[in-house]
Amino acid sequence: MSFIGCRNGSFFLTCSRAARSRGRKLAVLAILALLIVATGLPPMEASAQEGPLLPAPPAMQPGEFLPGRILVGWNEGTNRAAQAELLAGQGWKLLRRIDELNVAVVAVPQGEELAAAAALQADPAVAYAEPDYLAAAAGLFAAPAQQSAPPLSAQGVQPNDTFWSAQWSLRRMQAPLAWTLNQGATAVTVAVIDSGIDLSHPEFAGRIQPGFDYVEWDTVPQDQFGHGAHVSGVIAAAGNNGRGVAGAAWNVQLVPLRVLDRNGLGTASNIAQAIVAAANRRVQVINLSLALSGPSTAVQNAIIAAVNNDCLVVAATGNDSQAGFPPAAVSYPAAYPQVVAVAAVTRWEERASYSNGGPQVMLAAPGGEASDPIYSTSLNGGYAMLYGTSIAAAHLSGAASLLRSYAPQWSAAAVRDALRNTADKVGSTPYVAGRNDALGYGRVNAAAALRWSIPPILSMAPESPYLLASAGQPLPTATVTLSNPSQQPLSWQVVDVSPGWLRVDLPWSGSMVYGDAPRLQLRLASLPPSPGLNWGTIGLRTTDPFGQPRDYLITVRVVVASQLYQTFLPAVQMGALAGAWVDVANSGVGLLLGDDGAQTVPLAFSFPFYGRSYSQVAVHANGFLSFGGSYPGSAYAANHCLPSVAAPNGAIFALWDDLDPSQGGRVSYRSTAGYLAVEWRDVPHKSGGASTFQVLLLPDGQVRINYGATVQTGSATVGAESWDASFAWPVACNNTGAPPSSGQSLLWNTALP
Repeated sequence: MSFIGCRNGSFFLTCSRAARSRGRKLAVLAILALLIVATGLPPMEASAQEGPLLPAPPAMQPGEFLPGRILVGWNEGTNRAAQAELLAGQGWKLLRRIDELNVAVVAVPQGEELAAAAALQADPAVAYAEPDYLAAAAGLFAAPAQQSAPPLSAQGVQPNDTFWSAQWSLRRMQAPLAWTLNQGATAVTVAVIDSGIDLSHPEFAGRIQPGFDYVEWDTVPQDQFGHGAHVSGVIAAAGNNGRGVAGAAWNVQLVPLRVLDRNGLGTASNIAQAIVAAANRRVQVINLSLALSGPSTAVQNAIIAAVNNDCLVVAATGNDSQAGFPPAAVSYPAAYPQVVAVAAVTRWEERASYSNGGPQVMLAAPGGEASDPIYSTSLNGGYAMLYGTSIAAAHLSGAASLLRSYAPQWSAAAVRDALRNTADKVGSTPYVAGRNDALGYGRVNAAAALRWSIPPILSMAPESPYLLASAGQPLPTATVTLSNPSQQPLSWQVVDVSPGWLRVDLPWSGSMVYGDAPRLQLRLASLPPSPGLNWGTIGLRTTDPFGQPRDYLITVRVVVASQLYQTFLPAVQMGALAGAWVDVANSGVGLLLGDDGAQTVPLAFSFPFYGRSYSQVAVHANGFLSFGGSYPGSAYAANHCLPSVAAPNGAIFALWDDLDPSQGGRVSYRSTAGYLAVEWRDVPHKSGGASTFQVLLLPDGQVRINYGATVQTGSATVGAESWDASFAWPVACNNTGAPPSSGQSLLWNTALP
């Protein structure tokens, strides 16, 4: 009796061929049971069940092939008459041809397959002859898991799909950040060569292109096993549609090509034919979440044809490994060098114990495990959980689809390289020369891959920094923040600073990718010799990864004020609080400022402020509004008196003190055509206590500051200052002047000369 390896859940057993046949019958019943559970129940109700009866994974012996069939690859120049004569001379029947590969599918007597292939191989008309190897789905069905997990980042786009909170795998590969750039384009098509798809599933509505069923040879590739439906959902289930799950690429088109039967088994000949069909349609991505029992030259040649048609071919490495043992060899077709071979990582960023490994592994992606499977679409509009390298391959195909959507000008080879170059080095296995045999170059990072497609280029903020100086005042400083929108590194260096009174502190060079923010610290070494406007320049040079240089020039404006003036606010009104207070707490928009934070809010009108007009204003946690500047909030925890060339300038200081809304209270605003009201309510001071006050701006330049319950006002700066600090209107500062009290309002008009 011959034995083959069977897998059920997360453990192994052996079974005879007869037992395997019984298992397949049980698998069909299991599918029906799965459909009964999944159909008609909302997803959350389905997940609350103890777990439906699920189909057993297909069993396949290494080297197993379809009885009575071989594949014959003919040499170029052999005409069909000669081919037919050769086959007829042996009494073998031609079943069909795969013309694009010059391959014949031939029926031979059962038990004579290997001998027939060997005999044909010796004929000069034959390039190769091989048995029609079996193939099996590389995904394992699992019951719903009940396991806690570490928190994952909530940055980026968070869809409203019912099961999004359970989709840890997409957050691991940074899909939400990728979705801020692209969510999949309808111009991109993915061929899913598997057990078909659930053709009526609402998650794919309007995005299934005509496919084919190579099992029953018709045009209705309806999944009867559940694996292809699940894989398709991982790649492209509709996102943010308020139901079910989100796929990696929400809007791409799917071409379902069914090659696996209701038991999850198929043949190399059908897979080769499906790959050729996908290549002829010039799909951008081909997903092969399956494993062959042996190497098929017909399948490899089909893959080569697809790659030559600019298709990215993605395949699962296989699920033959066992915990505590070295990884099993990578399965075919993933083992072919033309394929992106994908291993599986768990939620915990380690190689999954079942995942095959070897030098062919290029990348890894979330595949899950029995305790942490992957939720996706199933049959009859339902949802189910699977794990395996099938699922890892589908995640990689989804990321590749996003990249091909975002960078349609890129070739499949460029997409492959970008995915490889931006992968995260996860897991405990060391990476030698950037890779290892367990996870290849690392776990795919969809967001970084999309950022890799952006050309590296320098951005500066501000592009023209402004410094205000005056005799007898401290020499000012400024900061220019550099950035690069690309994940490709950009080298930079300062090559010139002039004139001599301008300085740039170290460092003068570096390298940056997206997310880095090196800062140039500018300062004056001495006061410029001329009053009024002076100009300085900073020369920068960048070098991209291809060695191409580019020069930039930062112009620095330095205004030397010959004299500073101050006056007092034109009116102070007492006791008018009740009639002047505007309800912002109940009707306004809350701001998330944090400690020392700042946020820009829009004005519904043009507000005049001492000779300039503004359509937005920055609200600072520390109790003031500023106009026209790019002020990091962390620079203004400590207040100073007015006037001063020290930033911030161009501001209304309602109660400038070291306030901290992250510890309590609320900062909010209300913007209408008639006014902007900004309110600090019960915001704590670092030194103790809390204050409530609000600032109202009117279109004609009127400003009102209302004070509620306030504390520590003696330590605050109250007043206003023009944009160039040439005029200031101080009320109070550090226990001098007249600090405002509860119930008081300050009134003046910034449109006045």
